[in-house]
Amino acid sequence: MIRRSRRPTALKYAGPLPGDAYPIDMWSQTVYNAIRAGYRLLDGAGDYGNEKEAGQGVRRALSEGIVKREELCV
Repeated sequence: MIRRSRRPTALKYAGPLPGDAYPIDMWSQTVYNAIRAGYRLLDGAGDYGNEKEAGQGVRRALSEGIVKREELCV
């Protein structure tokens, strides 16, 4: 589930919180959808084991011109 941080910040946060579980094949679409929705801070901790899939979502958003790489904080 994508949730917004409760901390005051100019960046939105997208990433799993404790207890969230996603099938690995959903990560690419989840990251892509988060970027489309305006999220720019993506949690890419290695413990999630989804680096490849998250990267695919980022790559798709970049290739479609939704966002520039320098606008993302991964």
